[in-house]
Amino acid sequence: MSDLLFLLDNFFTHKDFLPPSSDIPGTLFTPLHLIFSAILLSFIIFIALKASKRDEQFIRRIFTAIWICAVVLEIVKIVWESFCGKTVSFEATGVLPLYPCSIFMYAMPFAIWGNDFWKRAACGYVCTVGMLGGAINFFYPMTILYNYSC
Repeated sequence: MSDLLFLLDNFFTHKDFLPPSSDIPGTLFTPLHLIFSAILLSFIIFIALKASKRDEQFIRRIFTAIWICAVVLEIVKIVWESFCGKTVSFEATGVLPLYPCSIFMYAMPFAIWGNDFWKRAACGYVCTVGMLGGAINFFYPMTILYNYSC
């Protein structure tokens, strides 16, 4: 229980001000991380199964909402990593969304609003490389979030 309280107390603490990762509960592959990941994955699968039974217009709205959330959270992450640490700097190599799991943000508008060719191409990317990159980042988040708990 103290691990969860530590997590909640330090949820909005920048990685520069956190204790060493060996002292943080919920870092990679600890029981708290695995339980948190299992609960989150179960929720994602449940929502995906419920949404798959809906019509195309509903799915398009869901995809639009997910895309908007991803773009907004990416901007928040870039601002957080650039301006909230001990040094204020923009590290282009680590903070820009150029990883395979982030290309989703660039392909999704084509998948949602593109014509047949662009829609098929974007959906092909999102459903293969994008899904694989997102899954790898979900289970092994070594790009930007590995310094944080859960």
